[in-house]
Amino acid sequence: AMGIPHLYATTDTDAYYASGYMQAVDRLFEMDLTRRRALGRRAEVLGAGAYDDDVRIRTFDLPHWADLSRRQMLVEHPDEYLLIVAWCAGVNARIAEIRAGTAPTPYGFGPADLDYLPEPFTPLDAQAVGTMILFGNAEQISYDGLATVLHRFLPELETILPILAPIEPAHTIPPDERLP
Repeated sequence: AMGIPHLYATTDTDAYYASGYMQAVDRLFEMDLTRRRALGRRAEVLGAGAYDDDVRIRTFDLPHWADLSRRQMLVEHPDEYLLIVAWCAGVNARIAEIRAGTAPTPYGFGPADLDYLPEPFTPLDAQAVGTMILFGNAEQISYDGLATVLHRFLPELETILPILAPIEPAHTIPPDERLP
């Protein structure tokens, strides 16, 4: 009644499939843009304004690191890997409905919006999104620290390596306590 999906399944695989399907029903455009960001492919649909971000992602080669994690998971945790496969299958079932015209084109994809259709999701796509999130959460402090040290002591590197600025503005202390 409140628009919150309730999923019931007899197996974890079925639950992940249903979760992927329902997530795609509710959030496919956001999912696609997040995947494109993780792969360094947003400029393909958003234009030149997303180009610099794509370059940063491709410079760090997040898809490569995601693929290494995916391969390791496949070997070390094959049962959990199958859950990612099931989730992707659920997402792809919804994408197939949209592409076949049996489900409405979601916001963001239609001719009045960006006018493209989403590609099927792969386990690598799911891993790339996870890698991007982990990179942003786990490495931001280290990255910002390195960028700050290099900026202060080797500012000439900024003209050679423009990626030394933080990917996104992030502050961990209040404004009045920050150094200029």
